[in-house]
Amino acid sequence: MTGCTYLIAESDIAPMCLSDIGSFFESHAKKVVGQIELRELASLRDYPNGIYLFYKSGGQRDELVYVGKATSRSFIERIPAHFDSREDAWMNSLPKHAMRSEKLGTYQDALALALSLKVLLLGVQGKSEGGRMEGVLRSFLAPRYNATRSRYTGAELLSDLLATGDVADPVADK
Repeated sequence: MTGCTYLIAESDIAPMCLSDIGSFFESHAKKVVGQIELRELASLRDYPNGIYLFYKSGGQRDELVYVGKATSRSFIERIPAHFDSREDAWMNSLPKHAMRSEKLGTYQDALALALSLKVLLLGVQGKSEGGRMEGVLRSFLAPRYNATRSRYTGAELLSDLLATGDVADPVADK
């Protein structure tokens, strides 16, 4: 594995119940987006693809606000695309979600907030597993910027859901 402290391997959470995954993520090291160096993302050779989770710093604990996937593109391509300084850029959905959810007046204010978010990476080996895992995590963890209705109790094992393909479709649940 890499020396990236804010990366978790899929195999580390696969045997967990869904109800344990959220607290595991909360207790894991994260990094402020604006402090990430491209060389860190470029060094993720074992896990160039996967899921990324953005957290907003708050009082007692960080709040999960967004779950995204980097399966058709690598982390180094996908994550920086969320933070384009141009409001009309193709993939700057995170500042736009922040603008709406946080009721911010300008795109630049939203971009500044987005760059202050913390990120946690979840490395996956297969691209199809990444898509299924994103659906499960979005559904069960219900992040504020892209929440969907959950159809899980929390007792399910992540590995069982990924093996059977019985996962929530985040698009259909919106």
